[in-house]
Amino acid sequence: MDYILRSMCILALFYVMWFFVLRKYIAPQVQRFFLLLIIVLSLILPVVPNPFSGILDSNSPFILNLSRFSGAELALPESQNYIIEQAAPHVYWVPIFWLLYLCGMLLFTVMFLQRLYAIFRLINRQKVIKKDNLRVVYQSSTAPPLSFFRYIFLPSHFSRSRYRDVILEHEIIHSSHLHSLDVIVGELLIIFQWFNPFAWLLRTAIKQNHEYVTDREILKRGFDKVYYQKALLNQTLHFSGMTVVSPFNQPLIKKRINAMSNYDSFNYQNNRLLFIIPLIFAITCLLGSMPHAQPNKKSVDMLLCPLNAGRVTAEFGEMMHPFKPKTVLHKGIDIAAPKGTDVHAAADGTILISGCNESSGNYIIIVHKNNYSTFYSHLEKSLVVKDQKVSRGDIIARVGSTGLSTAPHLHFELRLLEESLNPEEMMDFSTLKP
Repeated sequence: MDYILRSMCILALFYVMWFFVLRKYIAPQVQRFFLLLIIVLSLILPVVPNPFSGILDSNSPFILNLSRFSGAELALPESQNYIIEQAAPHVYWVPIFWLLYLCGMLLFTVMFLQRLYAIFRLINRQKVIKKDNLRVVYQSSTAPPLSFFRYIFLPSHFSRSRYRDVILEHEIIHSSHLHSLDVIVGELLIIFQWFNPFAWLLRTAIKQNHEYVTDREILKRGFDKVYYQKALLNQTLHFSGMTVVSPFNQPLIKKRINAMSNYDSFNYQNNRLLFIIPLIFAITCLLGSMPHAQPNKKSVDMLLCPLNAGRVTAEFGEMMHPFKPKTVLHKGIDIAAPKGTDVHAAADGTILISGCNESSGNYIIIVHKNNYSTFYSHLEKSLVVKDQKVSRGDIIARVGSTGLSTAPHLHFELRLLEESLNPEEMMDFSTLKP
């Protein structure tokens, strides 16, 4: 989800830059390159490492001087050797997001495939005439001229049109410039980011840019400007519904005619593209993939052992389930201690959950800086409440044997987002007194 949101933000930033800074000042051919580059950058920049990450993380890789995190940023730990079967009341927004996202992707994928199927069915059912490297398909008289790669779709009454030469040349230009490839890329973008309004705007911009490029190329090939403008106005607006093709008609005909009138006098400032270099660098630093602090021995003195006395009875790793004949991953450590022993916060943080369920009994989750969280369960009693801020060493609970437990002990977990870490690699448990 993080990748998708970063990609969405990057695409939006570059689109806004194109619309306000570049759209009116760079040539249509260059704009086509930039619009496609936006899509490429939105896909790769979210995974480009931040070049300053080492500087930012070198001194404080862990969790002192902590800031508050919202519950949405951290998932509920899946629990220890006794897997939590019944979690406390909680809205799981991440699964809901993925369900909606995948349903949207499926819907738009089906719509895209239906349009492709309609094109190939038209090719198979209608008369196809070879013209050089092109294939001309004559279709219903109510449909406008279209192009799809090397196929050009013309209405049956096309031969009687007084503008047939310029119309055909228009579609040939679409075909030779591979505009259909751009349209396919735009459709795939919608499938991937159907929820992003800027993706829809970018797809529209790509299609409109094709018309500006084609208009300019038509005039370069010697066609009279007025004659071509009349051809545009003469075409009746039709909508075939096959949005993966390049149609001759567009609802922006008036803007295109005005643009044609300024082709000779307007000086494009293509050097404005140089603005994207610092923007790419800035986005890489701000939104690029920020590597998490890697657990290391330097963090040992930053985390406090949650108990002053006790002994470790179960370590991190594979172990037999205490109530079922199967091996499970023990995602934390168990520290045996007398019932009522004080449980301390391992570091500064905010209480995300102070709750109870059948498996873990009374439990507490504390969120810390840099997406870390700690989990304390089987407590006799919790002494904190949700959203309460705690400091390193504060007493937050008492050791107990609630939930699925065989004796009084503390189950303690350390997590980095969804990843369970071995607490013994980052904390000093030698301070435990027998």
